[in-house]
Amino acid sequence: LGEIIGALCGRIDELRLAVRERSPEVVAEHHAKLRERLQNLLDAVPVDEQILAREIAVLADRADVTEEIDRLGAHVTHARELLAGDEAAGRTLDFLAQEMLREVNTIGSKSSDADLARLVIDMKSTVEQLKEQAAWLKMLDAYDHPIATHNRGKDLIPRWTALVGDPQTVAARIKEYQ
Repeated sequence: LGEIIGALCGRIDELRLAVRERSPEVVAEHHAKLRERLQNLLDAVPVDEQILAREIAVLADRADVTEEIDRLGAHVTHARELLAGDEAAGRTLDFLAQEMLREVNTIGSKSSDADLARLVIDMKSTVEQLKEQAAWLKMLDAYDHPIATHNRGKDLIPRWTALVGDPQTVAARIKEYQ
């Protein structure tokens, strides 16, 4: 379970870095489009570079997702630290996943680029998967069983599955009662 959550954190981090890489390109593309639109509107009238620069700065500020990307990275780091520790982590991972979703949603709302939208959708999907796994971990933590808290339930999951069914069914049952 810890390995699965760790892999999901890795995927979120990959997507986060892809968003960080794409964001400056989006601003440059907006700059070029704005310049072209203004030129088309004004045809023979030259565009005042100061006004254009100010408008581009406003657009860049609205589309800036640097803070969200940094906070998302901090949440991923925190999740990895929780997984490496010996304490019960399910509930905290669940809260972290909610925070990750907030950051991803903010990135999505600030972005008007199709490539960024795809990355945001992939991140949302991955964070939702992380939330599902965190629910499993939260369930194991609730038992306060030494196996559940010290090795993240690796030994307990086969036993639990034999008693109550496959992980997808158990996850669905957990969601019903939350």
